[in-house]
Amino acid sequence: MEEKRRHRRYPLTLCVRYHITAPVHSDWTENLSAGGVFVRSERCFEPGQDLTTTVSFPGLLDPIGVDGKVAWVRGANPVVAGGVGIAFNDGPGRQELSEVLHDADGQVRPTEPKPFRLLVVDDNERLLRSYERAIERLPSVQGSGLTTMFAGDGRQALELVAKEGADLVITDIYMPNLDGYQLIERLRADSETAEIPIIIITGGHSDERKRAEALGADAFLFKPVLFAPLVETIACLVAFRRYREPRIRITNSSM
Repeated sequence: MEEKRRHRRYPLTLCVRYHITAPVHSDWTENLSAGGVFVRSERCFEPGQDLTTTVSFPGLLDPIGVDGKVAWVRGANPVVAGGVGIAFNDGPGRQELSEVLHDADGQVRPTEPKPFRLLVVDDNERLLRSYERAIERLPSVQGSGLTTMFAGDGRQALELVAKEGADLVITDIYMPNLDGYQLIERLRADSETAEIPIIIITGGHSDERKRAEALGADAFLFKPVLFAPLVETIACLVAFRRYREPRIRITNSSM
């Protein structure tokens, strides 16, 4: 708790994996500070437990290895999801994440942003419209170069990718015409689209994750998706990537 008081928290949504026993599935951060992170998770942790983690974002932030210790555990209830607060140990990973937070403050922005094309695929039209309205109200997206496209099923998604291209695809699984599984298969089978990062929106069922991962999904978002913090994170990382040369983060990652 002391770390939270000393460092400002940012609502960044980053993918977290732990170097612990299988199965290895991604959790996502609820917030991040220079001193630690809070991760939404259904896993069981003990206060004081040592953790080695990798923090990343498909296509935008290479895995950064960070050691830490469980500072506190939040139990799930009808109002909030469960999770774990992790205090970071000093080291290169902590310093590199601090650089990401520096950019989240808006201190670094490109003068001529190169477009980054985000495609969101879901057959729930009302949900897509709410996503669109949430993005329009985000000041972090203005001038970031982030372009967001929407498709109602996998078939429309493939048409958009063929016409406009895409740098990241976030897709639901169960849709008419062409579902999320088939969409992954089609994208991975085409040499022009095989390397596009794909994040699957899932209800959390293990069979969904196993099948999507086998087909080539990069990460999983669990419903309900907090879309505004997710898009803010993407905008931040788009700016961050333009101002940083690629580096080798770690050599023993399971990502």
